[in-house]
Amino acid sequence: MSMSRKSHVESLERKINELRAVSKKLQEGNAMLDELWNLIHRPGWTTLPEATLVEAILESQTKHAQTAYELMKSLMSAAAKVELNPQPLPP
Repeated sequence: MSMSRKSHVESLERKINELRAVSKKLQEGNAMLDELWNLIHRPGWTTLPEATLVEAILESQTKHAQTAYELMKSLMSAAAKVELNPQPLPP
């Protein structure tokens, strides 16, 4: 059974709101990065193993964030191309 148009829209609205909530959390993550910046400058904190571990995690997070951003741009581009395609009304 196919979903009605209303249920499609409601489902999409829920997904958009979920993504909006996660995006807001990512923005709040900037404060955490400011704190990390301060932490790594403390004396004795950045031993070679610690620096290597944190660098690997930061590289991975950067790649994931860049991929998420590119995917959002692709989503918006594709969504903007969707045009009204009216179907003939039944007789």
